Amino acid sequence: MTQKAESENALRITELDGLRGLAILLILLLHYFVGAIKFQPGSPGAYVLACFRLTWTGVDLFFVLSGFLIGGILLRQAASPNYYRAFYVRRICRIFPLYYLNIILFFVLLFIFGTSLSYWLFKNPAPLWSYLTFTQNFYFDSRSFWALWLAPTWSLAIEEQFYFILPFLVRTFSERKLLWVVLFSIIAAPIFRFAFARWHAQGFIAGDGLVEMMVATRADSLMLGVLVAWLFRRNDFQKFVVNRRQLLYQVFVILALGMGWLTIKYPQAGTITKAVAFTWIALFYAVLLALAVSHRESWLGVVLRTPFLLSLGAISYCVYLIHMPILGLCHSYFFSAEPRISNFLELLVTLLALTLTIVLACLSWRWLERPLLRMGHSFSYSA
Repeated sequence: MTQKAESENALRITELDGLRGLAILLILLLHYFVGAIKFQPGSPGAYVLACFRLTWTGVDLFFVLSGFLIGGILLRQAASPNYYRAFYVRRICRIFPLYYLNIILFFVLLFIFGTSLSYWLFKNPAPLWSYLTFTQNFYFDSRSFWALWLAPTWSLAIEEQFYFILPFLVRTFSERKLLWVVLFSIIAAPIFRFAFARWHAQGFIAGDGLVEMMVATRADSLMLGVLVAWLFRRNDFQKFVVNRRQLLYQVFVILALGMGWLTIKYPQAGTITKAVAFTWIALFYAVLLALAVSHRESWLGVVLRTPFLLSLGAISYCVYLIHMPILGLCHSYFFSAEPRISNFLELLVTLLALTLTIVLACLSWRWLERPLLRMGHSFSYSA
């Protein structure tokens, strides 16, 4: 192993893979079960299902993680001679191959079969060029349905746009000035969400592109991750979170109680509450991240290092891209209908789709993603 690889492995925090696993687990629960099961309002099953209303926040956890990881890398390498080249080559090797394979497969099948394979998966895609340029989030709004095969890619578009902006900010500003940019972005995000919700006729509903799917309106999640990375570069802050563990846990409990309140109230909350809710959720995950990084031997670290979460975290990227297509194709093949769970047979097909998703993601990690990651890391930040 090279000295460079040894240095990068020393910086690797195992618990972050566990957090990735938790994020993708929330998303799988949302799309495979929470969104597919229907109970009569007021029934015991409906109350149980309501406990999982915030599983959609798995995307917010991914955003916070991305901000922390990418922000940490860029802050460490800000003065490197190969700063831009190494960063973008590594990102391309990580993101592009699997992403574009998914896009190509979708449009080939759409060209050959139209929507006959699955109307639910193929109806009304955004223009091809928008997927190719990571700008499809501008088309994913509540005024029109979009092809659910590619629906999860809206968050990838936001992250790629973030990757385009953040390296410039880190390279241009000193760390102290960067802190003000980060704080401004965090504060401005809920203001943008409120303004867009008031301006957009549809308001806050799931899939409203202007409110939920823009870099500006989700900057608090991404930049809170960057803020945690910025803070942990300071020894005095590291000592503070280690010595004041109870204070950090108290903040976490307060934020967790707020998450419980949002679980109950969010569907009926007003525009201002929902605008602020995303920031609260991002703060919850940012503190969870800080606890995972600073108290690795705690109960939280033990949970995040479980083989199940670590394994799921390793394959999370492929799982995120293919879990909707596999679910839709399985239900279309067996029932000629969109995914739902109303009987035991439909549950079995959903579990089959889940198994296929995990198996294909494992194969992708073994034969495609990991070799490409190694190739990307052969590009050094040093000259």
